[in-house]
Amino acid sequence: MQHIVLGHFKLVSKELPRQSLEASLFRCGCNSIAWARSMVRVMEIDPPWGSIEFKAVAVSVEELGFPTVATLEEIVRQGEENGLSRCFSRVGPVLVECGVLPQGRSFIVAMDPVKDANGEGVFEIGNGSLGACHAEKNASFPKDAVFVFIQAEFQ
Repeated sequence: MQHIVLGHFKLVSKELPRQSLEASLFRCGCNSIAWARSMVRVMEIDPPWGSIEFKAVAVSVEELGFPTVATLEEIVRQGEENGLSRCFSRVGPVLVECGVLPQGRSFIVAMDPVKDANGEGVFEIGNGSLGACHAEKNASFPKDAVFVFIQAEFQ
């Protein structure tokens, strides 16, 4: 399985108020849609313990072995079978804030969906923006959709 390494990062667990995360995204010039802002307000701030260093990697649905479409559950399961881990919810906003994403590409964060008034969603990131897309059980993603996973080293 091929994947693109987006970079190496460190998340430190500290009480990070949601307003700080939103303000930090605003300071870095991130465009975010209303649904993504709503998800940031209700998501759990993770990791809840210590810190974690991780490598963010991107892989397409097709590279995971799905020739046409797959659900988020199938994509995450296949990624985990290939040694990748689902992302913490903060990974999407952190990648946008760091400005490491290749221009002209869009990535979907392989994470547990965040449920709010709009439904269940996951972050979609790219081109300096933080967005969201539906991730209900029956939602499917095409073979050319690219997902971000992490390879973590826990501390």
